[in-house]
Amino acid sequence: QIFLGIPAIFQRALVTEKFIQISNFSLIVFDECHNAVGNSPMASLLRDAISPQVMACEGSTAESSPRILGLTASVISGKLKNMEQKRSTLEKLMNASIFSPEFAPRLEADNYHHVQYSQDERSEKYKEEINEHVNAALTRRTSRIKEVKQTALRCSHVFCELGTTSMFYYIGEVILKQLRDKATHLELQTNDKHCQRTALELRECLPALQEDLKQLRVRLEQSSIARQVDLEQTPKVKRLFELLDTNFASNDDNGYRGIIFVEQIALVSALAKEINEKFSPRFTCGAVAGTKAQTEV
Repeated sequence: QIFLGIPAIFQRALVTEKFIQISNFSLIVFDECHNAVGNSPMASLLRDAISPQVMACEGSTAESSPRILGLTASVISGKLKNMEQKRSTLEKLMNASIFSPEFAPRLEADNYHHVQYSQDERSEKYKEEINEHVNAALTRRTSRIKEVKQTALRCSHVFCELGTTSMFYYIGEVILKQLRDKATHLELQTNDKHCQRTALELRECLPALQEDLKQLRVRLEQSSIARQVDLEQTPKVKRLFELLDTNFASNDDNGYRGIIFVEQIALVSALAKEINEKFSPRFTCGAVAGTKAQTEV
């Protein structure tokens, strides 16, 4: 038998409610095991369920502990600081040694370079103002739901990275879609009452949130931010457009493909829209994103 699921489900089964025993398993595979940090469900599984079993089985012939396999493309979670300490901590937690197969490097140093672009010093000032507008626009009914408030507050990140045009698109077209997708994903977790309850809360608050977002848009359109024409697109986006134009032109636009990675899912649809409006039909940009319970394609 094989069980497949997210760490939080197994944490509940093996640690919180303990209706499954770790001794029932012979092999446990952790995908993206670099996420086993802090109080994450994956770390809790290793620390609170697997480690006690390993210690209990030391020197015993009657019991056995499961074999552990962790898979990851990067052993470091978060910022690239204290890397040796993070590696040692992960190895200790998993009771294992990290092994990396040898492979030929695909990129040489002269095949990539850092791109410079100017920074707008006003971004941080306006970021705080946008967050104030978000907090003022959300009613008590919608702001009490963590997922709603977090998604709405990402307006300021979209503004700082892409500009006002993308921020208004994010407010009008993206936020509700992301939350509907999240509710759908949670509804599929039929055996988890907490997921079902959160999904119901999200569904019930969406009409009220739609009205809140309309008010947020009005507030921002009347603010000093919207009157700054030079903030419609950030220098970062303009520099990206220059790179895309140069690279596609130098390759005759024939079969040339590229991938753009962004920091947060909030940027995906908005940036794809900006690229398509700038370059279509010369070339088009598709949006693909997924993290935790949110998906957007």
